[in-house]
Amino acid sequence: MTASLPARSTVAQLWQWAAQRALAADLPHQLRQRGASVLVPSLSTEGAAHRVQLVAGQVGGCDCEAGLHGRPCKHRAVVAVRLLERELGCRVTAVKAPAAVTRFLRSA
Repeated sequence: MTASLPARSTVAQLWQWAAQRALAADLPHQLRQRGASVLVPSLSTEGAAHRVQLVAGQVGGCDCEAGLHGRPCKHRAVVAVRLLERELGCRVTAVKAPAAVTRFLRSA
């Protein structure tokens, strides 16, 4: 079940929602690091992956449509969730506070 957000959601809420969608698809455990990038499986195109940049321990840009337009995307959000898991030393199953994700995101 996918919940829809109110029309006036904040950017932080959009990141939280993107992280929840990524968690629902179990994306944190399907990531593959390639140098300074992380490959995240596409949920819409089978066999495809999106490249998320890592810059100084923070999540940089993503090559997906949303990412290229500067919008929150589940690919960047899931890499942030993975960084949170590593920091906490446990599996994250829900994101209840947007700051849990946004603190790992590199500013544009």
